[in-house]
Amino acid sequence: MGLIITVGVALDLFVHTTAVALGVAVIFKTSQYAFSTLKYAGAAYLLYLAWQAFTASQGNFKGDKSKFETAPKQFLRGFILCIANPKITIFFLAFLPQFVVSGNGSVIAQFYQLGALMVCVILVVFGAVAIAAGALGT
Repeated sequence: MGLIITVGVALDLFVHTTAVALGVAVIFKTSQYAFSTLKYAGAAYLLYLAWQAFTASQGNFKGDKSKFETAPKQFLRGFILCIANPKITIFFLAFLPQFVVSGNGSVIAQFYQLGALMVCVILVVFGAVAIAAGALGT
């Protein structure tokens, strides 16, 4: 289960990379209203997940949870959790442009190369954590 959620989180980084590469993330940096809207939407989603956890029957917490969720639902959970986090877009906006050189070809291509590198790092690190947690959980 953890690996599928990790793939959802990692692939969402391309959404954040696209936002930064196309300049959409600047809106979140300059508009307090847009940033607050995304922040509250993310908080609402987390509250929704908490409500589901509190109202779930006892049987949903016994054993492997992946028995109760399909792989696409797990993927979507990781994807939505990551996309609802405005701090990732702000981090990418602050971090990625430092490594883009305007004289080295397409700026957008450089952003995507850096985004792909971040995806690889997330897959390795979060994947290792998911595997370790799965092994410890059993």
